[in-house]
Amino acid sequence: DWFALESLDLQGHGRFAGGLIVDYAHKPLVIYDAMGNEVVSPIKDHLQLHLGLAVNLWGRLRLSAGLPIALVADGTSGSARGFVFTAKDSAALGDVRLGADLRLVGNYGDVFTLALGALVHVPTGDRDAYTSDGKPRIMPRLMMAGDILDFTYAAMVGMDGRLLQENFGGRPFGTEVTFGAAAGFRFADRALLIGPEVYGSTVVTDDAVCKKLSTPTEVILGAHYRAGQAWMLGLGGGAGL
Repeated sequence: DWFALESLDLQGHGRFAGGLIVDYAHKPLVIYDAMGNEVVSPIKDHLQLHLGLAVNLWGRLRLSAGLPIALVADGTSGSARGFVFTAKDSAALGDVRLGADLRLVGNYGDVFTLALGALVHVPTGDRDAYTSDGKPRIMPRLMMAGDILDFTYAAMVGMDGRLLQENFGGRPFGTEVTFGAAAGFRFADRALLIGPEVYGSTVVTDDAVCKKLSTPTEVILGAHYRAGQAWMLGLGGGAGL
């Protein structure tokens, strides 16, 4: 029911699902001068495809796998603080993502549902193309969701564990706490869901916790329409906060 959050629909046994998401980002990587003026954008237009598969087991456990593919990533190379950021214009694979989620309390559609899960990022992507940091990552997470009449919500808190401390452009880029929240209303006999999602992370492996340069946060306003029992169509857009 969401783009960044989970609705915790773990119903059924042997129930398979597949997903295809296309997302576009404008200037996700920009170099600024000391006055805050934009100098150059090593990634100006970024078009990415996400392929996903999942299976629910015993109405409680979900196993999943996902693969992001960067289709378009154009821009202009530049440097900052002695680091060179080279623009890439070719397609590149991202990191394979393997997941497992276990429903602890409640069912899909209840006032409160709680689940515990984890994602593992396998470093199959290309670091030079900005689709991987070249190291495995483990992401445990605690998720909740629920429906109160036609109002629906979801929330998540987790940890993005990098096995080694990293820097990107001279900034700390290590283990992060991840977080997110979503809320919306269902319309058209509950087939249409419209609402915002806010999600982000903050580095916690040094003194950068909740500092502006190490706490990226984004918002999406999205709509999802359930066409029968087999199809879900969604469209959303947003910006970095």
